[in-house]
Amino acid sequence: MLESLPPTDAQAVSKFPGISLGTQEDQSNIYLIFNVSPTLANNATNPLSNVMVRRAIAMSLNLNGIVNSSLGAGHYISANQLEVPNMLYGGQKVQNTTIPNPEYPYDPTAAGTMLDQAGFPAASSGTRFTITLVAQSGGIGNAGTGPTVKMLQLIQSELDQVGITMQIIIDDTTTYDNAVFSAAPPKAWNLALGIISESPDADVAPFFMVGSLSGNAGAGGFNAGTYSNSMVNQLILEEENTTSPALRIPIIQRIDGVIHDDLPVLELYYQLETVAYNSNLQGFQWGLGEPAYDYWGNLKPSSLQQVSLVSSSTSSSASMTSSAPTDYTSIVAAAVAIIIILAAAVYVVSRRKKQPSTKPSVPTT
Repeated sequence: MLESLPPTDAQAVSKFPGISLGTQEDQSNIYLIFNVSPTLANNATNPLSNVMVRRAIAMSLNLNGIVNSSLGAGHYISANQLEVPNMLYGGQKVQNTTIPNPEYPYDPTAAGTMLDQAGFPAASSGTRFTITLVAQSGGIGNAGTGPTVKMLQLIQSELDQVGITMQIIIDDTTTYDNAVFSAAPPKAWNLALGIISESPDADVAPFFMVGSLSGNAGAGGFNAGTYSNSMVNQLILEEENTTSPALRIPIIQRIDGVIHDDLPVLELYYQLETVAYNSNLQGFQWGLGEPAYDYWGNLKPSSLQQVSLVSSSTSSSASMTSSAPTDYTSIVAAAVAIIIILAAAVYVVSRRKKQPSTKPSVPTT
C-alpha cells in the first residue's frame, strides 16, 4: 500500500491492474489567514483589517469551483469552520451545524456593494486596492505545488473581478515561516495560505488559529494574522477547563460561530488522503474516530491486522478497461534473482562440506 498519493496522480494510478484506491480524512484544514492589523510593515493601510472587506472577499470566491478545479472531485471536503468534520467527542460530531457551507454565498455583485460600503470604491480602472498573498513552495499538505498554485491563481482571478488585485508570492519554507509566523506585527503581507493538522482534541484549532493567549498572536505565534478577541480567549479557557464532552461541544461551537462572524481566517478545504493498495487485499479500515486509527489518518498495525488476501491471482481495478502489456523487465529481473539465489545456495553447501566435522570446544572458567 502507498499512503499520501497526490491527487494529480490518483487517476493515472487507478488505471494500473491490481491497484485500488481508498480515501481517508487526515484532519488537516487548509485555510487563508487574514492579516487583521490596521497597517502593514511599510505603514500602508491594510484593507483587510475591516471585517466587511474580509466578508466581501469570501463572497467573491466560488470556493467549491476553485478547489474542485484544482484538486479534482473526491480529493477534498468543502470547509466552512475551524473544526474538521471527523472531530468527535464521545462519538458526537463537534462541528457547528448552523454555519452554512460555503460560509458566505458566492455573490460577486453583493461583494462589490459591500466593498463600496466599506469605503473602497472602484477607481476608473476598476481597481479598488492591491493586496499580497504569501504561500509556501512545495504546496500545502498532499496537494502538491501544481494544484496549490492553480488554486491561488483562480482565487486571484475571481478577486480581480470585484476590483481587488492580488499579488502571489511563493517563498521557500524558511522565508515563508519568517514572514508569516516569526515576524513581529505589523507584517508585510495581507493574506497567507496556511494548514493545520488537528489533534484528537478540538481545542487545538481555536487556540492556535485564532487565539491570542500566551503570545500566540505575536512574533513566533501560530495566529499569524494577529487576530485577538477577548470573548474567544475566554471561551478557549472555559473549554480547556471543562472535561465533559456534552459541555465542551457547545463551547467549541460558540467559538466557531464567533469566528464565522469575524472571519479572521477563511477555510478553503479539509484534506483527504488518497491511499493506493493491492486489489488482492481487503479489510483496510479508512477514516478516523476510532482508537485503531492515528488522528492524521495513517493506518495503524491494529487496522492492518484486519486485512486478508482475496486471491492469489492479480485482479484489475474497476477503472481498468484493457489488460496491461507483459512486463518483460520484471520477468528478466526475477530470473536473475533466482540465478543469484541458486548460486549462493551452491556456495553455502560447498563451504559447509569443507568445514571440520567436530564442533569447537567451549572454554570454561
